[in-house]
Parts: sequence; C-alpha cells; structure tokens
Amino acid sequence: ADDLNELLGYGEETAGGIMAAEYVAVPPAWTVADVTEEVRRVARMVEEVYAVFVVGEGRVLEGVVSLKKLLLSPAERSIAEIMERDFISVTTNVDQEEAAQVMERYDLVSMPVLDGDGHLVGRITIDDVVDVIRSEAEEDMQLMSGVSGDESPMTSLLKVSRGRLPWLVIGLAGAGLSGLVIGGFEESLEQAVVLATFIPIVTAMGGNAAVQSAAITVQGITSGELWTGDAFARVGREAVVAACNGLVLAGLLCSAVAVLGVAHAGPLALTLGLTMLFVVMLASANGALIPFGLQALGIDPASAIGPFVTTLNDILGLTVYFLIASLFYL
Repeated sequence: ADDLNELLGYGEETAGGIMAAEYVAVPPAWTVADVTEEVRRVARMVEEVYAVFVVGEGRVLEGVVSLKKLLLSPAERSIAEIMERDFISVTTNVDQEEAAQVMERYDLVSMPVLDGDGHLVGRITIDDVVDVIRSEAEEDMQLMSGVSGDESPMTSLLKVSRGRLPWLVIGLAGAGLSGLVIGGFEESLEQAVVLATFIPIVTAMGGNAAVQSAAITVQGITSGELWTGDAFARVGREAVVAACNGLVLAGLLCSAVAVLGVAHAGPLALTLGLTMLFVVMLASANGALIPFGLQALGIDPASAIGPFVTTLNDILGLTVYFLIASLFYL
C-alpha cells in the first residue's frame, strides 16, 4: 500500500509514474553467493529480475550488476568488486518518453530510477518502455493529423469535438491569411490570370516538402537521434536535399509550361521555376527547424506535421510566388 501511494504521488507521464517499486537491492559488502541467494528469495515478489542494484547508506545507489554477470562471477567475490559504477539512471521527474529514449539509446533492459538525492526508489524495465513507445507513437500520429493526442474510438463526442476544433480553427485562420496574401496581389492577378492556375501547385509542393522534412526531424527527436544542438545541421542537410529536389521540380514545371504553349512562356517558366526552387527550400527548412522550436517550448514536436506547418508554408509559399512574379513576369 505504501509503494502504491508513493507511485501515485508521481506524475502519470513521468519516470516515477511508470517505474516499478519492486527490485533487488543489496549492500556492497555482500558476496556473490549472498546476492544470488537474495535473488532466489525475492524472485516471487519481483516479476522480472534483469539486474541487481547495489545500495549504500540511505539507499544511495552505488552500482549495478547484471544478472548474467552475477551468475558468471565466483561465489566468494564481493559484489562491490564486480558492480558497474558508471551506470545509467533517470530521476523520478523525467518525462516517460525521455526515459524510453535513454533506454533505447543505451540498449538497456532495466534502468534504476533515483530521487533528487540519488536514492534508489524504483526501476523501469523494457516492458514498461514498450508500453510507453506504443502510447507515444499513437499520440504522435494523432497530433500529426491535427487531433488532440488523447482521442480513442470510445471518446465522448463532446471531447472529440473539443480536441479537434482548435486545430481546425488554426487551419481556418491560416487559410484566411493565405486569402489575404492573394488579395494583396489582386492587381497582379488581374494583369495575368494565368498565375492563379499555378497557386494549387505552389501550395501543394510547399506543404509536401515541409511534411517530409518535419516527419524525419520528428522521428529523429522522438528516437533520441537528434537533439537541440543538431537543429542547424539538420536544416543545412534539408536545404541541400531541397535544392536538388527543387531544381528537378522546377525543370518539370518549366517543361510543362513550354509544352502547353502558354503566352509569354519564357518569363512564366522562369517565375514558376524560381518559385518552385525557393518554396521547396523554404518549406523544407521550416519543416526541419519548427519541431526543434516546439520542443524548446515544451510542445510535442509531432504538432509540426499537422495543420500548423502546412498552413504556415501556404502563406510563405504564396508570398514568394507573387513576389517573384512581380519581378520577372508582370
């Protein structure tokens, strides 16, 4: 009961909230034989034993011994002699997703959880991490689609509506801003109505490029492969890829203009080619950078793939399109 009350005191999505309070802990003076016997004694109370934790005075964690190392060591040796002193651990207030990333990065099957003073209070096993990864993946998938992240098939209709509506409102506001951008270039459209024909292409290509870039960045952040310090390197990498893809798309679009025989095909092709190149590069950079910004603000980076990024790139893409058209086509 005391262990249950202690666990309930931690945040639901923290390391303290998902840890197990049952584990094998022994003093450093014990021998391997003593520890082996202790493992046998508590085996029924501890569901899975992957490692033994060596604790000193006040249950301060001093080292960790894997079950394999324990079984292969001579019975008379002191547990302090074979324990791993340079161990990986997390504190109780660490987010569960970060704890899962740590275990994944270091290929751990069991990890100690400490309080702020270094006292051992629990452990997280690979089974706990699998549940966290699945839960976080489902939440990220919903956020990418513009859903709150905690919706299920059995969620009440009112809660479903409340979770989806903010994203739809953001999309509506973004569409309104896109309309204002188009309205701001009304005179340009009156001079060359053909420009309106290519607006869907500009917005679609920008949105697609941003989603591709953001998806890989979010995946890297979620898996722990990318950190905040990698942001600008990631943007640079995406810029190179976007430049290559933008040149190919620009070439295809220019060829299509030439084949269709549109009036003033040369200036129009130049306008569309430059637009495609710059829009794809800008959208890819945004897709790579925005997830890092959201993470710094404490917002799930997966939100970057939803309406937020696509709407932002619609606005920027249209602005770039009409500015280039004003310079080279009108």
